Amino acid sequence: MTLMMAAVMALTAMSQTNSIFIEDFEICPDSVALVPVLLANDDATRGLQFNMTLPPGLDVARCKLTDRSLDLDMTVLFDRDRQSRSCTVIIYSHKASSFDPGRDAVATLTIKASSDFRGGDIKLWKLRGSTLQNQSIIMEDTHCVVSVPQSALVGVPIDMQQEAEQHFAPF
Repeated sequence: MTLMMAAVMALTAMSQTNSIFIEDFEICPDSVALVPVLLANDDATRGLQFNMTLPPGLDVARCKLTDRSLDLDMTVLFDRDRQSRSCTVIIYSHKASSFDPGRDAVATLTIKASSDFRGGDIKLWKLRGSTLQNQSIIMEDTHCVVSVPQSALVGVPIDMQQEAEQHFAPF
């Protein structure tokens, strides 16, 4: 019984010490944000995969590897389904290189917000990793909050708008 409890606790600890996540961020409607994808791992990680679902009004235009990932000869596969607003990202190495234990940005997402975007959650799911020995690392599902600055929702206050040129007709 004690051995089983120790094994369960070890598995739980392992899943909590390896994670892929995106931190909460703000974006204005009709704009673009560069958002890092972070890996926080206790195990050397040779590759990782995650899916994400975007709220209405957001789209991922691009997924680019960071300089650190490129230094490790990583490759990225990025696929999106606009109809379901979901994306799949896979980052892996053909060689024996891996992300060392620690916290690092592994990719950057270029996220576009439409004019009607009013905030929401990006849900990350099916998070997986692989060690150098090709052992699976399972990470917990997560999400980040995407908010719109209040000033972007209100617009430019009338007293701050530029005045239109005024033309007066002669008497």
